[in-house]
Amino acid sequence: MKTDRLFENWFNSNYNRIINDVFNYISIDTVTPNEENAFCFLKDYLESINFKIIKQKFNDELQNHRLYTPSSYSKDTERYNYIATPNNPDDDLFKTVFNIHVDVVPASEKNPKAFEPYVSDGYIYGRGACDTKTNLIALCEAIRFLQDNNIQIKKNIEIQLPVEEEESGNGTLSIVMNGVTANEIIDMEPTNLILFAGHRGCITAKINTTGNPVHMGGQTKEISAINIAIEVISKLKELETKLLEEAKENENFAFWDKPLKINVGKINGGEWPGSIPAKCQLVCNIGFLTNYSLDEIKNLIKEYCINKIDEEKRKYISIEFDGLKNDAYYCKNKTNLINCIKEQEIPQPEKTYGWIVSCDASIYNDILNIPTFIWGCGDLADAHSEHERVSIEQIKKEISILSDYLSNDN
Repeated sequence: MKTDRLFENWFNSNYNRIINDVFNYISIDTVTPNEENAFCFLKDYLESINFKIIKQKFNDELQNHRLYTPSSYSKDTERYNYIATPNNPDDDLFKTVFNIHVDVVPASEKNPKAFEPYVSDGYIYGRGACDTKTNLIALCEAIRFLQDNNIQIKKNIEIQLPVEEEESGNGTLSIVMNGVTANEIIDMEPTNLILFAGHRGCITAKINTTGNPVHMGGQTKEISAINIAIEVISKLKELETKLLEEAKENENFAFWDKPLKINVGKINGGEWPGSIPAKCQLVCNIGFLTNYSLDEIKNLIKEYCINKIDEEKRKYISIEFDGLKNDAYYCKNKTNLINCIKEQEIPQPEKTYGWIVSCDASIYNDILNIPTFIWGCGDLADAHSEHERVSIEQIKKEISILSDYLSNDN
């Protein structure tokens, strides 16, 4: 049986090794397509807790799936995810699958030492410290704590380590297509140890506008691709206002003041300062909640960005949806993990809400209808940043919570 003193003594005795393992993992560049760089570390580390790890090839039909996101890495090279299981699994136990992606976002030029972790003021800094390498270490150390102290593990554990989460989501999609069985899924992301039971959806729209490339001094009728794009942006603002107004009625996302956003993240247009622009492209990520399916939100985007534009200009606008396709979802099931979190006095909302970030969790819910929750250490404000970091105290609490969860009945 776990006691506070038992855990405290164990953690203090293993502190240096745990920090060193976090450092070793962070120091590996796993920006897509470099996830394979981590395989030897993962294999050795997981074997130290009596787990085996296999490489699972991307599903041959991946590119035909409706949720597939076009990616040169998925298409042109042989890609693998990693699946870890105990050497002697007990199939009669409640099965929990943990999803913890291997890849990280690229570091900026301002942060050339992103893969050189260090500790400062109680935080570990480095690329992936927050999103989401430390969550794997915390899970494995919870298992190790139980093993070291002969405390029975009452869950059949599977650790799924997908690639390309940041790039496309194709890694987890492939795992699901290859077959997953579980009683529940815990998708480990930086939630500040707050448990979420769903997330908002997000779809990428590439909106292309065209015009007539004539001299700016000509007397012909002016059709500017950039001017049309500006009108489209105004319609996107109107759409965001509509979606946010509707969101006020969604109690499962009421935790957030602004549960969704439409972000015009990239604009590319024009050819020459003295010419009327012939082409412009807007690349937008459009957030939405559970009152819309992916097909419905696509139709709504077309309605606002084409049908609400002046009729004579509509023919100059086209929209592609060949990027991110994360559906919104909310799971009404309960998980014993929430009780273990509360026992550690981690502040939680009055109910379990949906998260305002999309991730791979929706894929399990969408295709398999398995209860899927999102939880982990790290603050979202630190993820993807130049100062990416995670609190060592949060790592400690996460290990303790997970050891309780894994050793308790459902």
